[in-house]
Amino acid sequence: MPIRLRHRAHTESVPLAERQISNPVVALDYDGVLTESISGIRRRIHNMAHLEMIGSRGRFVRDMVFEAAVSYANIAPERILRKLAEISKSERPVSGEAVSAMLGMQQAGASLQVRTSNPILNKEALERRLAAEGITASVLYVRPKMKWAQIEGTKPDIIIDDTPSVARAAAVRGCGVMLLRKNYNRAGSWRLRNNGNVIRVDSLEEAAGRIRELART
Repeated sequence: MPIRLRHRAHTESVPLAERQISNPVVALDYDGVLTESISGIRRRIHNMAHLEMIGSRGRFVRDMVFEAAVSYANIAPERILRKLAEISKSERPVSGEAVSAMLGMQQAGASLQVRTSNPILNKEALERRLAAEGITASVLYVRPKMKWAQIEGTKPDIIIDDTPSVARAAAVRGCGVMLLRKNYNRAGSWRLRNNGNVIRVDSLEEAAGRIRELART
């Protein structure tokens, strides 16, 4: 029997930073991107416990342990994620930075979507909250590693997310990714630094600026 070679999915040969995309479809994650991330929650907990006084080496070890815990949570059963979402009050308001960045992306000609795997997020309520800020965006539920996929006839040109595994799954299929760097994804972010389809950004404001550079309006 002949050996069949497994071919990897085609990757866009032009790096994201060098592309020109007219009226891009931009899909943003909800938890950790549009809302206060688990990083902010963690920081408050550590401040209350006075753990900021353990020195730079201790903080590095603590952050790596925290990152490992967050990565493990990404593969937890849905019932655990549902409970965590309830505990963390998933209906958190969209941050002011996110509103400003999304308005800037709209002005650059981008069509916006929110692609989330949060199981209890109220789709219609979030769409109304965004509309009240002048943002037109559809909210779509999708499995984390399928955020690159075509849904309702639309496939995103650019995904903005904070999860390296999501970024990797989208990038190998040619989708542009802006990975929002956090103190819980630094190791995963570093591994993606040589992937031309991934741009690492430190803020949504930076992501909006990048999109203005990429878009032809």
